[in-house]
Amino acid sequence: LSATRGSQALQGKVAEKDAEIIARLKQAGAIPFGRTTTPEMSCATFTHTREWGVTR
Repeated sequence: LSATRGSQALQGKVAEKDAEIIARLKQAGAIPFGRTTTPEMSCATFTHTREWGVTR
């Protein structure tokens, strides 16, 4: 999955590995199926990015 952190500068970047919690959940048999957006570089208290717009 892409890992842009809400930034156009990182568009097309793909995470090199899973976060520790995701890796542990997968080891336990979980199948991640959802995702969300975050403010650009997580520097705001609301989510409205140039890439994805407003999160609702």
